[in-house]
Amino acid sequence: MPLPELIDSPAALADFCAEARHSPYIAFDTEYLQDKHYYSRLCLIQVATDERAVAIDPLAFGVDGWPKGNGPIAGSAPELDPFWELLADEGLQKVLHAGSNDLEICYRLTGRVPAPVFDTQVAAMACGYSEQISYQRLVEGVCRKRLAKSSRLYHWDKRPLDPRQLSYALDDVIYLRDIYRHLIAELDRRNRRSWVEEELARLADARQYARAPEDAWKTLRSRDVDEGNFSLVKALCAWRENQAQRRNLPRRYVLADIDLLRIASRKPQQLVANFPADINLGKQLKADLLDCLKQLADLPPEAPPPLEPPELPPHSQVLL
Repeated sequence: MPLPELIDSPAALADFCAEARHSPYIAFDTEYLQDKHYYSRLCLIQVATDERAVAIDPLAFGVDGWPKGNGPIAGSAPELDPFWELLADEGLQKVLHAGSNDLEICYRLTGRVPAPVFDTQVAAMACGYSEQISYQRLVEGVCRKRLAKSSRLYHWDKRPLDPRQLSYALDDVIYLRDIYRHLIAELDRRNRRSWVEEELARLADARQYARAPEDAWKTLRSRDVDEGNFSLVKALCAWRENQAQRRNLPRRYVLADIDLLRIASRKPQQLVANFPADINLGKQLKADLLDCLKQLADLPPEAPPPLEPPELPPHSQVLL
């Protein structure tokens, strides 16, 4: 069996991207680390055309993989530009499976979202498969193959990369090609392409990945936010989101939901004078929070927006 192809030089990447531009589509996926961070760290990119499947090592191009600060940051080395330009080519279809995280990583590093995109998980639902079907189950159902799972415990930021690890990663795009062709044919046979067009366009909308701090309160369960303290909950969620982005920490590492709601149940003046001793915060983080509470002392009340039923994707609306 030939060794998996790894691209770790600017010349090899430029050659591959020039070749890929002649393809009608590319399948791509990423491997990343998130765990104890707010942002995902890009560690590997897998790309496949009909002729080739390659793994691109972004860490070999002087990229540390971490977006920095709030909002989209162009954090990639110039040598990776041929790949980012490939993703930005609107004449080239980009195929992913459950690709919102991959698209967000691209947005964070470049300020752009690849388009157009075709998400096989979305298309599979319109073709009668179960909701949020996994890639593994699609591979088994469409390609009659069973994927190995042994490499799931690899640390993708460690180098050198093991050939077995690379083979596992490339499986995520090798079979994606056959799945894409199968689903396109099935959508056309059932005359259902229009069912998925709106959802696929939404995936390519940069607003999906902006993470505006003023909207961070929406990550809370709606029943946890009432009319009496909504304005304070909203302000505290915005403060937490800013802190999480700036420190590159998960929200819960800054302030857990339960603690945020406990704080919001009291007046800011009371909290500044007598902050709950059992809410553990670092010294600097606590000082930042107290400064925020002082500024919220005269916060006017605000009614929460009315609850609305979740918007169904187009194919589900048609089925309903």
